[in-house]
Amino acid sequence: MPPALLIALVLALGLDTLSVSAALAPRFPEHRLRIAITFALFEAVMPLIGIGIGHLLGRALGPTGATVGAVLLVALGGYFLVARHEQAPASGPAGSVPAQDFAGWLLVGLGLAISLDEVAVGISFALLGVPVLPAVLAILAQAFAFSLIGSSLGKGLADRFGAVAERLAGVVLIGLGVVQLGRIFLGW
Repeated sequence: MPPALLIALVLALGLDTLSVSAALAPRFPEHRLRIAITFALFEAVMPLIGIGIGHLLGRALGPTGATVGAVLLVALGGYFLVARHEQAPASGPAGSVPAQDFAGWLLVGLGLAISLDEVAVGISFALLGVPVLPAVLAILAQAFAFSLIGSSLGKGLADRFGAVAERLAGVVLIGLGVVQLGRIFLGW
């Protein structure tokens, strides 16, 4: 995957982190750094799990693995376009939690919730032969930065642009998958 495509993918993945962080900011302003670190760690570890799964799939699929990886990006983009924006707002569960109790399992649950899609991306990375270290470091950096930016900009950003950000991420993921399919089948 060319570096420009990797950067586009990593930035698209960060849009949900930005949105969730913005929604949490007004409720838990004293936990900005904790949120950023937790989200960044989850967003970096989940692709590694996906990469492990993807390597196993790659061995089983052989040369068709790259095609499956590209199709997986398109499917994940479709999920962002269709299913993700219908979910309850990210601020819902946290809104009922007293600020002093925002730690531990709730934060872990939010970190896990926003990073599950990175498992699928990790599988795609492995099947497409994306270099692991640069990809994971880029995801780690964007998740940390987007968490801090989101928490600085606050809930207004999440309310106005949360669904738009997820749809934009879906379009970017579909586009990247299509480009990869074009490279595989048409030699782009």
